[in-house]
Amino acid sequence: VDDVRQARNRVDALDRDLAEYRDAWGQELFDLASRIDLDSASRSFRHLISTLKRADKGAQGLSVRILWRVFSGARLKTASTTWTEAKPRLNMLGLETNFELDETSLPNALSIAEEYERRLDVALQIQNYKAALGVLQSKLTLEELSRKSYELKQKIAANSEGLWHYWMALQSTRLTDGDRKTLAMYSATLQAMIESRGDDPKAARQIASRYYKIFPEIRRLLPCWSVTSLSAKGKVPFAPNFFDLLIIDEASQCDIASALPLLYRSKRAVIIGDPMQLKHISGITVEKDYRLQEKHGISDEYAGWSYCTNSLFNLAVGIISAKELTMLRDHHRSHADIINFSNEYFYKGKLRVATRYDRLKRPTPNGPAVIWTNQHGEASRPANGGAVNAQEADAVVSEIADLLGRGYSGTIGVVTPFRAQANLIRRKIAESDGLSKQLARSDLIVDTVHRFQGDERDVMFFSPVVAAGISTGALGFLRSI
Repeated sequence: VDDVRQARNRVDALDRDLAEYRDAWGQELFDLASRIDLDSASRSFRHLISTLKRADKGAQGLSVRILWRVFSGARLKTASTTWTEAKPRLNMLGLETNFELDETSLPNALSIAEEYERRLDVALQIQNYKAALGVLQSKLTLEELSRKSYELKQKIAANSEGLWHYWMALQSTRLTDGDRKTLAMYSATLQAMIESRGDDPKAARQIASRYYKIFPEIRRLLPCWSVTSLSAKGKVPFAPNFFDLLIIDEASQCDIASALPLLYRSKRAVIIGDPMQLKHISGITVEKDYRLQEKHGISDEYAGWSYCTNSLFNLAVGIISAKELTMLRDHHRSHADIINFSNEYFYKGKLRVATRYDRLKRPTPNGPAVIWTNQHGEASRPANGGAVNAQEADAVVSEIADLLGRGYSGTIGVVTPFRAQANLIRRKIAESDGLSKQLARSDLIVDTVHRFQGDERDVMFFSPVVAAGISTGALGFLRSI
C-alpha cells in the first residue's frame, strides 16, 4: 500500500508541475513531447547553440571580433546549415522557424534555441511523468488493495468469530458439576449485588463477601471480562495482577485517575486511542490540579500524570518506546469527502480510506457527502448553563423530517458541543407530531460530541450553535475542546 501511495503521490506531483504546460501547449504537443528521443535532441541542441553562438559577433573574444570579417562568412554559413537541419526538431516542439538564418535573424534564432532548451527540459519532465504513470498503472489501485485487505480482514474476523463459538461450545462440555454450581452461585450473587439498594448494610456486606469468595474460581471459568472503567469497582477484586492483559479502548477520552485501579489489577496493558479526538472533560481547573500535585509532592516527577491536561492515551505515548507504538491506519467509516479533511489537517495524510462505498446508506447515491446549510440564528444561555440556538435546532429537526419524508431508512445521529442544545433538539423532536415514531427505525441519537465520540450513524447532523449572542464562557469551552 505504501508503494502505491508513493507512486500515486509522485504522479500527482509531476502532474501538478506540468499542468501549465499541458494547458499552454495543448494535448497533441504534450503527447508528442513524451515520445521525443531526448538524447538525440539534446545533442542536436548543443550543436545548434554552439554554431549559433560562434556566428554571433557579440559573443566572441576581442581577437576574434577584430578579425570578424575573416571569420563571419564561414561561421554564418555553418550556422545556417545547422539551423536548417534543426528546423524539424524545433517545429516538433511547437517553435516557429519560418525564416532563413542571416545576421539580422540571428538574435531571433538564438532566442528560439534557448526556448528549445527549456522545452527539452519540460519534455524530460513529461517523460518522467509518463514513466511514473506507467509504474502506478502496473500496480493495484489503493481501492483494490483496500478491498483485498478488507476481504482478508473479514475472513479473519469470520474465522475468529467461528473459533470463539466453537471454543464456547467446547467450554460448556468441559464444565464439571462443580463448575456449573459455581457459575449458578456467581450469577445469583452478582444479580443480588446489582439489585441491592443498600437498605440493609449488613446483608450487603455478606453478599459482597460471598461474591469475592466465589471470584477466584470464576476467573478460571470466565477468562475474558468486558467492563467500563468505573463499573469495575465492587465487581472485580482490587488485587494486583488480577488480569494477565488489560485492554483499554477510547483511551484518549479516559482520564488517568479512573484507569489507575484497572492498571493496578493488570500485569500488562494495551492502550488504544486517538490523540486527534476529544479528551475527557475535567471537573477541576488546571490551577487546582497543580495545587494538588504540589500538596502531595508530585508536581515535578509526575507532571505528565496531570488529570486536567493529559488523557490516559497521552500518558501511555509518553512512557513507551517507539517500537511499542502501532498506528491503525485503515479508516472504514466515512466517505472520502468527509474523512479526507481530517486526514489532511490532523493525520498528515497517513490514513488509508478503506470504506466500502457499496455499504454506505447515502440519502442521494450520487450527491455530495457533505452538505452545509446556512442557518441564521441567535445563541443564548439557558438557566442551567451552556448555549442553545433555537433557530438552528428547528432547522435540524426540519432537515431530519425532510430526510425521513423522502423515504430514507438509514440510521441518523445529531451532535452538538452543548448539552443544552442536545436537550432542546430532543424536546423538539418529541413535540413533533409523528416524527418520534418515524425515528424509531432510524436508531436516532442526539448527544454532545464528547458523548457521541466512538459511535457512528449513516447520516450525521452537526449543530455548532455558535451565532450572535453566544457567551464568552461558551466560546471558551469550545476553544478548550
